[in-house]
Parts: sequence; structure tokens; C-alpha cells
Amino acid sequence: MQIKTLAKLLAIAFFAIAIAMAQNSQNFSSIPVPANTSVMGLGLDGYLYVGSVQALTKIDLKTKQAVWTVPIGQSQAKNPVGICFHPELGTVLQISTDVGGSISDYMRWATVSGDGAVVYHDLTIQPQGIFGGGDCAVDNMGAIYMTSTVTDGFPGILPNDREKIGVITPPNLKAISPVRSLRDAVPYISTVDGSTFVAVSNDYPPQNYAKTGHVAIVENLAVTWMAPIPIASKKPVFSPDGRFAYAWGNNCSSKCPDNTVTGIVAVDIQNKTASFLPMTQPMDFTFMGTDGSFAYVLQNSAIVVYSGFPTKSLVGEVINNPDGSRDNKQLLVVPGDGFNTFVIRQTDRIIMWDQPVDLFTRMFVDGADFRNIASSQVAPGMWVTYLGSFPGVQPTVLPDLPTSVGGLKVVCQDDKGKQTALPMNYVSSKQVNFQFLYEVLPGTKYSCWIDLNGKKTTTIARPVTIANPSLFKFNGIPIFQDPWSGAVSPSLKPGNFYTLYGNGFGQTIPNQVTGKPAGVYPLPLLQFWPKISIGGRPATIAYAGAAPGYVGLTQINIFVPSDTPTGNQDLSIECAGATNSYKVKVEQGGTD
Repeated sequence: MQIKTLAKLLAIAFFAIAIAMAQNSQNFSSIPVPANTSVMGLGLDGYLYVGSVQALTKIDLKTKQAVWTVPIGQSQAKNPVGICFHPELGTVLQISTDVGGSISDYMRWATVSGDGAVVYHDLTIQPQGIFGGGDCAVDNMGAIYMTSTVTDGFPGILPNDREKIGVITPPNLKAISPVRSLRDAVPYISTVDGSTFVAVSNDYPPQNYAKTGHVAIVENLAVTWMAPIPIASKKPVFSPDGRFAYAWGNNCSSKCPDNTVTGIVAVDIQNKTASFLPMTQPMDFTFMGTDGSFAYVLQNSAIVVYSGFPTKSLVGEVINNPDGSRDNKQLLVVPGDGFNTFVIRQTDRIIMWDQPVDLFTRMFVDGADFRNIASSQVAPGMWVTYLGSFPGVQPTVLPDLPTSVGGLKVVCQDDKGKQTALPMNYVSSKQVNFQFLYEVLPGTKYSCWIDLNGKKTTTIARPVTIANPSLFKFNGIPIFQDPWSGAVSPSLKPGNFYTLYGNGFGQTIPNQVTGKPAGVYPLPLLQFWPKISIGGRPATIAYAGAAPGYVGLTQINIFVPSDTPTGNQDLSIECAGATNSYKVKVEQGGTD
């Protein structure tokens, strides 16, 4: 095993949780952009991109100034209606027709590089038909998912009227493979992890109002679940733990009656269920950065803060536009150090301002895969990440695992009142990584908090379980390492051995000690042997125990069965009755 390579990967996995861009503390700003804005998104390069009819504008959020504006449009397709971001191609735009455009103009999309170079693309549809005018999203392998808003109002153009999602696989940017079984127009699609997508369709009845919709989960190039919803929805957003997707809107397109239904649909992605939350007509919706305790719902002239969303939906403060304007279209929230920057798209400008946040905004996530563990249990020796606001704490890697640094410490107290300060391996103004105790018994209840110079966060009480397994990720994908060369792959191949690195698998024999690296002799094997399957095929586990030389890290050596199906598959884990799963890519090929 290549220790140096592993150490680098794990350092990234531990410390690279959604690091927010630095923001200058400034007051209200107004940035003019070309009129009739239609889309807005935060690029992979940290810049804001705003689409308007016939234009795209790039904005620097640090200086709060426009970098460039480039013309957009080819033939009558001039209106950017869908936006996503590709690591190599840059900004991806779906372009719809402007007033007077012909239906053939729907087959337009463009890529825009960081320096503003625009390249237009056409789509080849099989079977031949019209496709476009929708949205886009990019998976973790670089494929682009496109949606179409061409509806049944154009009979005979699409032989199969359910082909409203397609996939473009670079470098071939002209061919699109259809994803079947979604009905009517599909204006929006989003992805939670690069492998699971949530799409919403708008179903237009003949009377052109009282419209409803459907929500669908797309996996492995197919719609795996779909349900009707009482509203026609906007682009889905995801809770910070990735479990829920939310789509908002109403059931009316024109001449809306008094009984118009408005609100937000909450989709439980894991359990594939949907529920409706009635709410005053939202213009947009998002979460506050990495904190799952607060949600922001955009209204025409204000932002309404919801605490405990979505289970309690307790309305917090109402934040009005500082200039009193009433033209809000879309909202982004960019977390800063002690404040959040609100970015709002209006018809012909972008407004933004810095809004102070509480000293501490609490959220516990798994230290390996960053899933929200606010409602689950902790396991002995588990690495946990506390996301919040800790003013004045400088980003610091702590290889010696101290229990206190710069007046900051993590404290846990058992049900008998005994308090223990826990070892930390990284701190910053937004994030604290710490290791939970190994020396605990399952069933014991602990209360934990962060103390910063005598100021404490709200206490979070957690019971201890035998195991709560997870895998460390790199670039959003579980780490798959060749046990001999140390090379890391983004995918698995049947018939090969791989080393996985886990968290929360519990105690070993001999026992591990909190804050101390694992030994070599005797090999520290897990007390409860895990089970791993890939695509429904059980993997052979050659070793499962503490990684020698590392603190709180589980090493699992597996053999991928030769008959494992290729494509996007579920990698499922079970340890002491606790389960977890990940979407992984399985590729054809022989032994490496």
C-alpha cells in the first residue's frame, strides 16, 4: 500500500467539505446585466453566470463586478433556459426560441469557456425528432443529461412522446441517447451526487391552467421511480445530506383562480416517496450553505427563513430586499466567514448583500462521506465533522490530533456526567473534524458540543451504536485503491482486488484507543465482519480491520466478483446490522 498516496487522498477527503469562497465584507451591491434574465448558476470556477435573452454574463463574487458579457443565440434560438457546468467544457446552456422562433430551433445548445468563447451544438435525435428547450445536469463521469420541453402539442414530431430526457457523452457532442418513460415536458433536472438525478415534468391540460406535474428519479439511464405532484415545479434542490430533493411551484400558468395551489414538494430519494408542503407562492428555494437547519424561500421582495425545515417548517426571520425592490426571480446563498452572501437574480440586474449569521449554526455530518448524521447514531472511534460558524478560527491541519487548539475544543459527556475532550485533525471557521471515543459501550448516550473560548454550541445528544459504516470519498466517489500499486480508480472492474477505506465500522480486536494509530501485530480485525455487495453480487472480503498507522480508519480489501454487472451499480455495506450504500461505476475489463 502506498502510504504517501493514501495520506494525500485521505487529507482531501477529510478536509475538502464544500469550502466556501472568500468574500469581502461589503454591503448591498447592484450589478446590471442584459434585460430579461432567465437562468443563474454558480460555476465550478467559483464565478456566477447569468443568462439573459441573447446574452451570458460572468460575475466575480469577490469584487461583485461583471467580468464579461457575451452574446448568445443562433438563428431564432436566443434564450438560455437551462444551465449546468462541466469540468472540461465550462458552462453548458440549453437555448430555447425567442418570440417568433420556429420549432426546429429547439435543437440548440452551447458551451461557453471561462474566457467567454461560445461554441454552438446541434442534437441528433434517434428516432429523428425535435428535442430541447429544457435543462441540463452533469454526472460524475462527465456525461450531460439534457431535458426537453417539446410537449404533445406537436403530434407526430416525436414517435415516442415520452422521450424527454437524453444523455450526451463527450467527446461526441452531436449524439444524444434517450432516457424513456417520462411524460410531458421536462423543464428541469438536477443531480444529488452525479449518479442519481431528480427531474420534474409539467403536464399541460387543454385549458392551459390548473397544471400539475410529475417528479421522477433517474438512475442508470432509466426512470426508476415517478409520482404525480399537485404543482408544476421549478428546478429541484437538495438537502445538504442528499436525502431529500425539493421542487417548488404552483398549479396555474395563466389567469390563476383564487384556489391556486402553491408550495414545495419534498422527495425522499432513498425511500422513493413524495410529500407536499403548502406554502405561499415561492419564487425560489435553497438551503443555507452547508447547514441543514435553515432553508431560505425567496418571495417577490424578501427572503423567508425557515428553521427546522421541512419537518417543522417554523418560520424564522423575514429578510427584505435592502433597496425595497420587488422583482426577485432566483436565489443563491454563498456561505462566508460569519455571514452569508445572498445573490438574487432580477429582470435586468443581480443584487447581493452579506447577511450575518448566528455565531454557531450546527450540523453533524459523517467524517467520511459527509452524510447528515443529525438523526442517527455514532459508532466507537468514528470520525465526525461539525459544520458551523466559528469566527476567528484559522484553517489548520492537526496531525498530532490535539484536544484543544486556539481556545476551541470538542467536548462529549456520557450519561453519568463524565466529560471528555476529543482529538481533532482539522479546524477552520466553518468546520471541525473530530474523532469520537473508542472506549464506549453501545447503548450509552453521549451529549456533545463545541466550546470556543467559553462560548458553547447547542448540545447534540447521540446514542452509541455498534457500527454506522461509511466510505471515504475522493471527488465525490468512494476511494478504490489498487492494493499493490496504490493507484486510485474512479470505477471498479470485475475480477480485481481493491482496498476501500471506511469510517464508523466500530471497535476491533485487539481494541483501538481514541487518538492513537493502529498497530500491525496482531492485525486489528473488526469485531463484526462486514458484508459488501456490488450490483447485487457479494464481494469477497480478504481483510477488514483498522488501517495500520492510521487513527480511526478502517481498511477493507475486497475482490470484485467476475460476474458483477457493468454500469452504474449499488455498492451496499452491512456491518452489525447497520447499512449504507453508494452508486458506483463498474467497467468492463480484465485484471489490472
